[in-house]
Amino acid sequence: MIQKVILSGIFVGCLGLVVGYLIFGQVAGEYVEIQKLINPPQDWLQEIQETITGIGEIRQNILISGVVGVVFGLILGAIWARK
Repeated sequence: MIQKVILSGIFVGCLGLVVGYLIFGQVAGEYVEIQKLINPPQDWLQEIQETITGIGEIRQNILISGVVGVVFGLILGAIWARK
C-alpha cells in the first residue's frame, strides 16, 4: 500500500516536472537546454547570465511544478490505496 502511494507520488512528480518544463522552459521562444537547468552556475559570469535570461526563475518554477506533482500524486495514491 505504501509503495503504491510513493510510486504514485514519484510518477506524478515526474509528470509535473515535464509539464513545468513545457510551460516555463522557454526563453525568447526557444526551450532552455535541460543541462543548463540541472547544473548550477559555475562562476559569477554564468550567474549574471542566468539572472539576465531568467534561468533561475525558470528553474524555480519547474521545481515548484514537480513538488506540486509529488504532493498531488501522494494524495491520489493515498485515495486509490484506500479503495
